[in-house]
Amino acid sequence: MDISKRRCGDCGERRLARKNVRSDFKSPWRDYPLAFVTCDLNLWVCGNCKNYVLVGGDAENIDSAMDKSVRDQASQFIDIIRSKTGLTSGQVAELVGVSPQHLSSIHSGKARPSFSIWNFLKVMAIDPVSLVKQANPALDIVHENMLLRA
Repeated sequence: MDISKRRCGDCGERRLARKNVRSDFKSPWRDYPLAFVTCDLNLWVCGNCKNYVLVGGDAENIDSAMDKSVRDQASQFIDIIRSKTGLTSGQVAELVGVSPQHLSSIHSGKARPSFSIWNFLKVMAIDPVSLVKQANPALDIVHENMLLRA
């Protein structure tokens, strides 16, 4: 496809450039109201209005990058929760409300979590100690001084 003949759908400009939009590309995707790409994704960008111009297989590339990003983020959230609290995978699964096998599949990237599970993992990763203490006050988690080093 000759890109020089393509125009931006918004401003009509022909100055399009291929750009890696990692961390810049945010969009509603499937049930995720605002997902963002955390892996490499190259798209055509208008030099005038900075909007994206999809060409050829770009839609499939976006779908693939969004899927990979959501899976990677969920795995990172689980790592953060476990490292900051000292909880086992089974304990994290119980707090999240999924089976240990399903949490393991999410952690390994084999399963993509639903938005509600992804969002809960994200919230837990922000302040896992407080959330764990509220969810289960009897649960003995890591000592405070160890949390400061994590």
